Amino acid sequence: MGHHTSIRPGAITPAPGSSLHRTPDIQDAHLDDDGVLDGSVESLRGFLAEMADLVGAGCDTGEGPVLALQFGVIQTVTSVWTGGDTPGLSITALLPRRMQRGMALAAAPAGCEVLWDADEGRYVQIRRIPAASLPTEASVLDAILEMADQATAWSASLNAHQPGR
Repeated sequence: MGHHTSIRPGAITPAPGSSLHRTPDIQDAHLDDDGVLDGSVESLRGFLAEMADLVGAGCDTGEGPVLALQFGVIQTVTSVWTGGDTPGLSITALLPRRMQRGMALAAAPAGCEVLWDADEGRYVQIRRIPAASLPTEASVLDAILEMADQATAWSASLNAHQPGR
């Protein structure tokens, strides 16, 4: 996938409310030797469950595991999506809270669904990726990092265009 910003050690942390008692060290992750996924929803579920267990930042909703990670000011929530014709991975990025809804929809990132959560006062980006497009465990992690990078850049753009700045 694309280039990712450099993330310093300890910057990737479980989302607030997770049961993790230490900062995860992604480099210590012992992934499957081959790291290959078979393109099925079951393989995605298994890998997400493994990652959630590894970092202590997940839960099982009954629909499958959910991996919640914090990348600086951006929180990502990753799960298996089975709605529609093409099941796969759903990655949601929660942008920081804002005082008001801006002119952001015109500048929303391509390939993402963008919503305004009025209760939380924040934008939410959602990207769904077909399971067949994620051939390896690394491609899943890359997709999560890419979403966090994209949401961070979009959040910075929103802040730059915020009235009073």
